Amino acid sequence: METAGALVRTGPRDGFFLEAASLELLPLLPGIAERPDFTLYQHDAAPEPPAAVVELVAHRQQVEEPTTLLAEGLDERRAINLLQGEYGPQAGWERHWYRWRWPAALLLLLLLLQAGLGWWENRQLRHHEQQLAAAIEEVYRQTFPDSRRVVNARVQMEQRLQELGGGSDDGDRRRDFLELLGAGGETLAAADLQLRGLRYRDGGLDLELEIASLQALDRLEEELTAAGLGVEIRSATSRGERVQARLQLQSSRR
Repeated sequence: METAGALVRTGPRDGFFLEAASLELLPLLPGIAERPDFTLYQHDAAPEPPAAVVELVAHRQQVEEPTTLLAEGLDERRAINLLQGEYGPQAGWERHWYRWRWPAALLLLLLLLQAGLGWWENRQLRHHEQQLAAAIEEVYRQTFPDSRRVVNARVQMEQRLQELGGGSDDGDRRRDFLELLGAGGETLAAADLQLRGLRYRDGGLDLELEIASLQALDRLEEELTAAGLGVEIRSATSRGERVQARLQLQSSRR
């Protein structure tokens, strides 16, 4: 709507625009006399309309800004929204999702990372458990070479020891043997060595083994001592690039 004219509204969705010079023709337009309810909108800076027009209109309204008038008549439910993308119409949850999408993605990443670390730790524990079970089975086969089928080396060793002894003293010896084996089994399984022989006597566990070097033998002694065992190196002989040694393990309670 320009300042040199007026907007004539004859209904909710009907109307037309007249220039200021043509306002005096408004009473002559067909059907105007039968529409006494129409409204005349003029800009504040527009000239005063003719007296005949003023007498004819039912309502007259001065408009300071044309866009204000357009906004008052806007029906958002029926209007066509041309905005696109992030400026387009959005539901309530979409506005919240747009605000929280990065924190949610970070939380999901942390959950996936935690799940991955848990899976890796479980995998490492299973691998360590398999190594320990293999070491126990090796000790069992060397102690009882006549055994052909090994299902559970620890249980089968207890059963064989029960078959070998029958008194309380034998039970104490079996318990001491299993305690020594349990305390040092994990350290022996993790070390780079080959077990050549194993014998339990007089409350001690004699080991014959082959290890990489004297330094590795010293580290093995320190680790067994840290595990709560008394360690005595009976002999250590270099054979080429390896060292053959005899050790005796005893419980620290003795």
